[in-house]
Amino acid sequence: MSLSLIGDLRNHLLDDSQIAFAVGLRIRPRKLVQGETLPAIRIMQAGGLQENTLAGASSVRQATVQIDCYAATSEAADALLERVRLRMLGATRKTIGTTYVHGVQAQGDLRQHEEPRGSGLDEYDYASSQDFAVSYTR
Repeated sequence: MSLSLIGDLRNHLLDDSQIAFAVGLRIRPRKLVQGETLPAIRIMQAGGLQENTLAGASSVRQATVQIDCYAATSEAADALLERVRLRMLGATRKTIGTTYVHGVQAQGDLRQHEEPRGSGLDEYDYASSQDFAVSYTR
């Protein structure tokens, strides 16, 4: 797994003023902080592989990146994910930090789920999630 890829994608998302305004710096790798202020984003690499050619291993890699957008309402989580989706799809054929991104494709449709707030009350945080196939070179 490449933490640099995740870090570069995190910074790419934060370079979008609407995303940065919504979440501040709350784009976390792998998991949110307990009691995290919402809205917030979790980004993690859920899989990947190195491409091969007839000459051997290529420098091009494939990663499946999962992004979860958390908010106080399902509508707010969906809206944040849509902004993130547009930003991710715009990352094609450009250098982001130390990563050259060849292409990004959304995989499947968005997924929605809710998680209890942990207070014992019938209160939930809402999340909308999307996977992205990212082809990149380090």
